Amino acid sequence: IEVVMTRATTADNPHLDARVKKDLFDDYGGTRLGRQELYAEILEDVENALWTTGMIENDRIREEHKPHHFDRILIGVDPQGKNRKNGKNDETGIVAVGKIDKWLADGDFSHLPHGFVLADRSGRFSPKGWAEEAIALYHELKADAIVAETNMGGDMVKANIHSVDANVRVLEVTATRGKARRAGPIVNMYEQHRIHHIGVFPHLEDQMTTWDQFELDSSWSPDRMDALVWGMTKLLKPGIRRRGLHRDAGDRRLMGRN
Repeated sequence: IEVVMTRATTADNPHLDARVKKDLFDDYGGTRLGRQELYAEILEDVENALWTTGMIENDRIREEHKPHHFDRILIGVDPQGKNRKNGKNDETGIVAVGKIDKWLADGDFSHLPHGFVLADRSGRFSPKGWAEEAIALYHELKADAIVAETNMGGDMVKANIHSVDANVRVLEVTATRGKARRAGPIVNMYEQHRIHHIGVFPHLEDQMTTWDQFELDSSWSPDRMDALVWGMTKLLKPGIRRRGLHRDAGDRRLMGRN
């Protein structure tokens, strides 16, 4: 049997409108999802990443099917810090998350609260710029509060937000454990099919599925991932970790999984 293999990308499609192509490459170019969907690369999961593509994809909800109401909405913010390696500012993570106390869907965990990723407005901003961006999203979604990590700036983080809008409710959180340990309970909820992305967030999902907890790269920080974890942790209030469920930086029992 003779087999002829051809390779093509989305850019090669002569029937796709040029404006649609531009929008697709503007939105997904340079991302892991773009490599897969636009360039037809076959990508394997990163072995030591906390999330796999399947964990996100299996419970994704299309925009037109999103819930009409959420019991609570928070804006998770991980303020930018100075990158030690290149001296430039990292991104400020700004991720909106929502909760439904009882998700009427099939599954073993339908009686528990479910979380939803609603928006990712992360980027590189001035201090005033990220505060304005977070507050705009807060008002757009009629959120209950902004959850802000204060390790880098302490009281200045809350003051920066209130300098733009003094009426915004701010919940301050402080990192006392490493990223992998903080993220562990949230990863568990993804595995329980309790967290859903409404639409696609390529840059956020890139960080989630490629950040290696054992081989840390000092040239970048997963600020979008951190903002998601801060928001979901405050929103869903995961209980005490049960032994054997949580993959963290000190647990190598699942090393080598596919």
